[in-house]
Amino acid sequence: MSVPSIIRDVELVGEHLFDHTPIVRNEINRFVERFEKNERHREFDGILRTSHALIEAVESPVEALFNTGKMRKITDDINALTTRIQDLIQPQYGKEHEIYLADIAKSQREYLDLCRSEALRKMRNLTQ
Repeated sequence: MSVPSIIRDVELVGEHLFDHTPIVRNEINRFVERFEKNERHREFDGILRTSHALIEAVESPVEALFNTGKMRKITDDINALTTRIQDLIQPQYGKEHEIYLADIAKSQREYLDLCRSEALRKMRNLTQ
């Protein structure tokens, strides 16, 4: 914090000892400026809309929806959608991928065995 800002914050003229209106007005103006510059009013509007939606949801007659069977349909729709989403996250080519990885592992083992046998052959040739 700089000295001028401290002086500005604590500056009290004799007539302002009991009347803090100018200081409070400056604080309010800074708050409003920061609020508008950071576009916090948009966030605040979103919070208000969400709050209203929650109030409407709380005030809705859920028992009537259960009695008419609408909740059963909604629940079934949600379960069907959940099943479809779970089907989408399952790998479609899982078996093919496992076969591919097994083939790669087999070819790597064969290559390793070939390298070992070639190394042993060269070592035998060196000792002879």
